[in-house]
Amino acid sequence: MKSVPVWDLPTRIVHWALAGLVFLALLTGENEAGFVFTLHELAGYGILLLIAFRVPWGFLGSPRSRFSDFLCGLQRVKAYTRQLILHLEPPPYVGHNPLGGWMVMLLLLLAFLAATSGLYTGRSDEAHGPLAHIGGLGGAFGAIHEGLGNLLIPLIVLHIFGVLVDWLLTGDNLVRAMIDGRKRLDDFAAARERPLVSPLRAAAVAVAVLLFAAAIVFA
Repeated sequence: MKSVPVWDLPTRIVHWALAGLVFLALLTGENEAGFVFTLHELAGYGILLLIAFRVPWGFLGSPRSRFSDFLCGLQRVKAYTRQLILHLEPPPYVGHNPLGGWMVMLLLLLAFLAATSGLYTGRSDEAHGPLAHIGGLGGAFGAIHEGLGNLLIPLIVLHIFGVLVDWLLTGDNLVRAMIDGRKRLDDFAAARERPLVSPLRAAAVAVAVLLFAAAIVFA
């Protein structure tokens, strides 16, 4: 068995930073004024920036960070689910397994929609998004924003549960792998792993995202 780098540093930073900001946003979501609401707003902006980085990184990042690596077709999802439920013997995957990959996409999508709807939310004179004045639909967007936030909670719990079940059944410690970026693989699997991309590529994507965000804010 060899310890092999699987997930690059940008992917791991985005993963844990996004988890922290989503937790912060959920924790501060009930407040409608003051410093706590400011934290809620900042968490939302941070979530949007991280997702704005993660989407292009899903095409330009290291092999295991790309959407093409962990978003698979229905037949593979069904086969994996059948093996998991009927036999409790899910096949091991170096990257995300078929269920985990689609869960990642679902969480990214819901976090993006929740943060975006927050921009248009107008709950009170003090608690409102920067675009709440558009169309006079601040109240409707507020209900959508709250509903999406509430939907994220059980999905996050399910995601954590899935990681723990995978760890129990396969012995694959995904938490540690998402911290240090490495997995222990047999010689055959290790030889098939492709090298991680240059950190300069991540820096270029990050700069492009920040410039794009600045152009929107100051336009």
